[in-house]
Amino acid sequence: MSEPERTYSIVVRVRRTIIEEVHVWVPVTEGVVTDDHVDGKKVFAEAVRIGASGDHRWRREGEPVIEVHPEQTPPPEYDN
Repeated sequence: MSEPERTYSIVVRVRRTIIEEVHVWVPVTEGVVTDDHVDGKKVFAEAVRIGASGDHRWRREGEPVIEVHPEQTPPPEYDN
């Protein structure tokens, strides 16, 4: 009997990102107004804060994105 042919493998870390979206209501307050104008950056920052807090009904947007992870590390079982 002959020995089975040797094969080699390379471990590549990949990641899957699932995108979800939700619409949030940002109140127009002094916190988002600068010099009597609505400040877009402040509105977006407040929207992110509101989205991160509380219960929102997030909806999945499209299919997951699968890509090579930008930081290649060994699998957890090999990490000392």
